[in-house]
Amino acid sequence: MPPSLDSLDLPPFRPRFPWWGADLQTLSVLLQSSAADLSPHVSERVCFPMADRTGDILLGMLDRPEEPMAGRPLVILIHGLTGCEHSVYILRAARHLLDLGYTTLRLNVRGAGPSRAYCAEHYHVGRTADFRRVLWQLPEDLTRDGVVAVGYSGGGTMLLKYLGEEGSFSPLRAAATICAPIDLIRNARHMDSHPDPGAGGVRRSMDPDRALPRVQVERELLASAGAAVDRWPCRFPRRRRQSPVGQRRHREIPGARLRLIGKGAQVS
Repeated sequence: MPPSLDSLDLPPFRPRFPWWGADLQTLSVLLQSSAADLSPHVSERVCFPMADRTGDILLGMLDRPEEPMAGRPLVILIHGLTGCEHSVYILRAARHLLDLGYTTLRLNVRGAGPSRAYCAEHYHVGRTADFRRVLWQLPEDLTRDGVVAVGYSGGGTMLLKYLGEEGSFSPLRAAATICAPIDLIRNARHMDSHPDPGAGGVRRSMDPDRALPRVQVERELLASAGAAVDRWPCRFPRRRRQSPVGQRRHREIPGARLRLIGKGAQVS
């Protein structure tokens, strides 16, 4: 049986100055910046065609450390709502892990960030099949030391749902989630009713034509995600029939070195 949180003897959380309170901690992602260039580490574009006959392709950025450490698993970083591979928290996590010798995959879920141009449909936290398909397509040279997944916010909720579906059948060596909402409908209602005193002044100082739609998008996504989880609840895993590979629309991905088609990777 895995250890409980209480047995880990973790220190209590203390917010770091000046990010006191949930509002400022949320806004810190928007107010801080992080360099997209992870040099001296090397990055390359990878793509993951979906098997649901939509023709959708998920894009990711595979980052390899300058000095890899033997035995370190691949770490998949999954962004939250309205995020992507360029989100500040994703870039910071990737650089920290790369400096420690880990290879990282910054995954853009369906319709997010660079994946948007190659997807007709959009992600939600109930869409665990997309993540399952990504894991299935990873080449063996990336997975020989195992795979670890880290999900943030809505990406963490999707990861938790996936773990609930797979149980001990999951190929993941470990997983972690950060600030993952569990009751999504209640979360959306809280966002609608919360007075938001800490963020009010900052929001008013921003361009309302740019700031307001983003908040509205997050609320609508949370509400729809809650409905999706109700519609597709966790169920006991069963053997899945492998879908044929040849019935997808092929689109060129700028800068893609790997064509992750079927189980193997073809170098272009």
